[in-house]
Amino acid sequence: MSRVSRSSTLVLLAMVGAAALGPPAASASDANLRTLVAKQAASDKKADKVKITEPNSRSPQAFNRFYRRYANLAEKSEKTVDRFRTAFAHEVAETAEAERGRILVLRGLRDESNALGDIGHAFRRAASRMLKYRYSQRGLRSAQRRLAREVTKASKIGTRGDERVKSGAKAIKAAPAPTSPAA
Repeated sequence: MSRVSRSSTLVLLAMVGAAALGPPAASASDANLRTLVAKQAASDKKADKVKITEPNSRSPQAFNRFYRRYANLAEKSEKTVDRFRTAFAHEVAETAEAERGRILVLRGLRDESNALGDIGHAFRRAASRMLKYRYSQRGLRSAQRRLAREVTKASKIGTRGDERVKSGAKAIKAAPAPTSPAA
């Protein structure tokens, strides 16, 4: 046998094997979506309890540590949101109402993920600027104003995402149970 025929035989066997296995079974259940909504809501409540207190000292070094901690928290939250986004993306709804809710949740989680990423970057940049301008009051005020603008902008996107997630979750919970086809 020549080398070409071996490789073509292997490709043919791989194609036949993949066809025999069929497509991966997706869990097409609105119940799974409802479970994900409940898990996501529980995760949100848990994340809301985490607080980072502002430093008592007004030194640039203290604010630097505070901003870095806040950036780490935002990045950790972003990873959690991305995990839920992946889970929702892999689910397939049985009813049109649940599918509409799933799409809303996906768009909302995308917005939340983008907002958390932007907030994390803003706090990292602010920490860097605080060290850069630690001897200049004017530079420190400028860095704080810039941080406020960036966080406000990201918060608007995050708020929109939160509203989408809530309305999508509501649609998934309100979706009727799918009817089985008559035999």
